[in-house]
Amino acid sequence: MTRISLLARTGLHDLPIPQVLDRTLSRAERGVYEQLPSEPRKEEWFAGRLAAKATLRRALAHPAAGWPLSEVEVLPDASGAPVARLFGVQGPAISISHTGRYAVAAVAPLGYVGVDIEEVQPRTPAILRHIATDAEQHVIPMLAGGGDAGATALWALKEATLKALGCGLHEPASTVVVSVEGRLTVRIDGPLGADAHVLQSWLHHLEDHVIACVVLARVPAAAAVA
Repeated sequence: MTRISLLARTGLHDLPIPQVLDRTLSRAERGVYEQLPSEPRKEEWFAGRLAAKATLRRALAHPAAGWPLSEVEVLPDASGAPVARLFGVQGPAISISHTGRYAVAAVAPLGYVGVDIEEVQPRTPAILRHIATDAEQHVIPMLAGGGDAGATALWALKEATLKALGCGLHEPASTVVVSVEGRLTVRIDGPLGADAHVLQSWLHHLEDHVIACVVLARVPAAAAVA
């Protein structure tokens, strides 16, 4: 089962950060934290790791409940995507996103996961043309109440899917096709869609934010035909 945790970053301001860092970060994570260029960036990164570790403990249920958070390690791979390791063993797929107010993390024990949280903001017609096809322009009113929230939701779904694919924003938004035909449907177009299949797509409107989560399976084309 996919698990998602949301952390309000305002709560970090009341924590004794040096002591919390010692209890929650591994030595390698602490090294990454100390090299970040500014205090706001450190807070953002730390909030994402706290959300990720909380999600991992929930996803693994009772056996993880007593594990020290410092043994649940979340470090970037060569592309910058987070990779979870538990007592040195690679863990399930994980994704992290944050805004100025929130950090969110998602864990998928099976498959590949992407999560994105976006603050609802107006988008110009030029930006809408960039992120939405003509057909998707008609989908926006059906997402998160429509308007600016609907456009933000469309973008969050696309970014979450691209993160699950492992390519991020290196691929165009048109790679991901969103439709609502009785239910929310996310499809991957083009060559990337040959071996990637959406198992689950989820959308939540939280006040002035939107959260999207997408879980994929990757099946080589030859195996899918066999």
